Amino acid sequence: MELVLIHHAGSKRQKRRSVNSTVFSDVTSPPRGDNCLVSLQLVKKFKSNLNTKLFLPSLHHRRLLAKMPKKLSKNPLPPSSSTLSSTSSASVASSLLPSSIADPSLPLPKLIVFDLDYTLWPFWVDTHVTPPLKPNASHTSATDRYGEDYGFFSDVPAILYALPRAGIKMGVASRTSAPSLARDLLKMLHITPPEGSVKEKPKKALDMFEGLLEIYPGCKIKHFESLQKRTGIRYEDMLFFDDEARNRDTESLGVTMCLVRDGVTWEELERGITQWRNKRGYIKRPDAIELE
Repeated sequence: MELVLIHHAGSKRQKRRSVNSTVFSDVTSPPRGDNCLVSLQLVKKFKSNLNTKLFLPSLHHRRLLAKMPKKLSKNPLPPSSSTLSSTSSASVASSLLPSSIADPSLPLPKLIVFDLDYTLWPFWVDTHVTPPLKPNASHTSATDRYGEDYGFFSDVPAILYALPRAGIKMGVASRTSAPSLARDLLKMLHITPPEGSVKEKPKKALDMFEGLLEIYPGCKIKHFESLQKRTGIRYEDMLFFDDEARNRDTESLGVTMCLVRDGVTWEELERGITQWRNKRGYIKRPDAIELE
């Protein structure tokens, strides 16, 4: 089963409008090639064997079988629901990631850090949003005091769902002057598993970052120093997405920063990971030969 992302591109100028939604749909490809061929001769032979070699036990043997003690089945227990869930989630996550990102021969950053304003969502939370906030029924957006809707860029929910399932930790580094309001919005916006995965409850976006939230005014070098101290992850293993060029000063620590223009998308994610790999010298040569 192939998972396809369908989204509507938003206007760069409509930054205060509601965020476009992401739709997941299943596409099942019909079988092709030799797998579709069935030998008519084998079918006829099987039917012939059924008609000519079917034997029933005699009445005497049936009575003996009835008197024998019944044993418990030795068949193995079916896999637990948790095993099925984790296997399916990993499969769905790998199918969501672009092939260039999911390439097993190339490494991935251990920690990907996101800015908030105009990176994960299309507004300044300390300027455009007026509390109190109220989430909609599906928790895909929240409405402020003046009836304006606020939520993530369209690709962001799927990205936040897929990255942890690929073994990548996520963090936030934001210099907003409204940290409490930003956290409230992250609590109200939920990340829903894509359609086709095993039943899984939606999760608050705030919880996707596992507490790695550096949301307060100030230089982002301080944000990253705190993240490094808390995680123990080297700066060289971090990738940072931000919409402001001034935050490139974080690269003095060894962090790789990817500058985004219209929010984080799958294309921007792929570009950032490629940039991180190239900076670290992880370039896959097309003529490379794997030694056994």
